[in-house]
Amino acid sequence: MTKKIVTIFLICLIVVEIGFFFYWQTTKIVIHAQTIKDTRLADFFDSLKVVQISDLHIDRFGSRERELTSLIEKINPHLIFITGDFIKRNSGIDSALRVVERMTKGRKVIAILGNSDHRRGNQKIDTDRLITGLEKTGVHVLVNRSMRLKLGVDSVFIIGLDDNYLWKDDFFKATANLPKEAKKILLAHSPDIVTKVRLDDINLVLSGHTHGSQIRLPLVGAVYANRVCNSVFKFVSGLYHYQGTRLYVNRGIGTTSLPLRFLCKPEITIFKFEKRQ
Repeated sequence: MTKKIVTIFLICLIVVEIGFFFYWQTTKIVIHAQTIKDTRLADFFDSLKVVQISDLHIDRFGSRERELTSLIEKINPHLIFITGDFIKRNSGIDSALRVVERMTKGRKVIAILGNSDHRRGNQKIDTDRLITGLEKTGVHVLVNRSMRLKLGVDSVFIIGLDDNYLWKDDFFKATANLPKEAKKILLAHSPDIVTKVRLDDINLVLSGHTHGSQIRLPLVGAVYANRVCNSVFKFVSGLYHYQGTRLYVNRGIGTTSLPLRFLCKPEITIFKFEKRQ
């Protein structure tokens, strides 16, 4: 009987350890430093700390949300880009606004919408309420429009598209009348935007949506495809060079469909802009 009890205890211990490991992989947010070599952007962002977060998929204000706001406080960036998917469902709007309100204090936050900010399965999201709430917290929500950031006599245009997976994006409307020679950063929720439009004069594209695939294996890479992203295995996570521009795909904070991550922890990206040699 004693041997049987010990065996059961060891099995339970292993199960608990595996469960804790997956919980840690899914909720532990890492800070990733990413260098972007672009002389023109380096000139503008030389004295600014810039971060990107994406795919929060907030349903409630829990431990992951507390860690996110705490890390943002510690990093204390000047500028935050949020590339869509704030919520899981309508019930998460208030919690999402609570998270974002904590991040906007003394900081400029520029955001776009993702597919989960419009609908979740058969549920239609109250997008207008979400946008209104975000703007009340001080967030600049770009829905197929651009805004100009000025620093002295220098400037950069931030182009924000509505969700491009649901075909709500309008690149031509968002870029209308922008000077061709101006510095530009494009925010688009799904990374496959780079296959849809000409990006000749875009310095940098920031996206999310893929969650880095959520499940990755050594030597194999991405094994779980976000089913709402056709290009997940083409642009999974990290930095890509594509058609003369740079694309950075953030792994996101939350999860979708499969509520697990493995070797693909949630991510806050801090960008360092350097001049080309």
